[in-house]
Amino acid sequence: MTKNGTKNIYSEIAMEERLFEAFRDAATTRKFRKNEIITEQNKVEKYLSYIESGSTAIIYTNEHGKKICFDLNYEGEYVSSYASFVTKTPSMHYVIALENTIILSIDFDTLENLYNTSKAFERMGRLAVESALLYKENRFLSVLVKSAEERYMELIEKTPDVLKRTPQKYIASYLGITPESLSRIRKTLSS
Repeated sequence: MTKNGTKNIYSEIAMEERLFEAFRDAATTRKFRKNEIITEQNKVEKYLSYIESGSTAIIYTNEHGKKICFDLNYEGEYVSSYASFVTKTPSMHYVIALENTIILSIDFDTLENLYNTSKAFERMGRLAVESALLYKENRFLSVLVKSAEERYMELIEKTPDVLKRTPQKYIASYLGITPESLSRIRKTLSS
């Protein structure tokens, strides 16, 4: 499932065995320990990465030093500072491993080469971008119109073991609430 609850397009097209093997052959396997920075803020993102195991958080640090988690990613999802990757400009946020994480990373030129040599890869790229845009729109609307409790329940539905795998401060930030509010929501929903 994708983050917005729709069927994962990668299981339909992009992760066809032959495409995934070609992606794996072109990619570099990178391993990160818990709390290790994968992508630095204010540096150009060099890779588009697929999470084989583990999890990540995408975090923005504002001018006052406040850290805001705006995305959580788990196995079977792509992660990067995508705008930085495509435009080759410094990333406005950083990516951190929330647990020991293994990712398959592909650089821009290699990805472009795959797109140019395979219509199936080109279609995969288009569908991946469409999926990401749908997720971003749904996430934006969720933050605007849904309560913190509803957003929490969506997160638990998407990733049932999120509470075991993700520090509470990142979950709260992702939901747009304080850790104390998250504790209250959890207590209310468990009673």
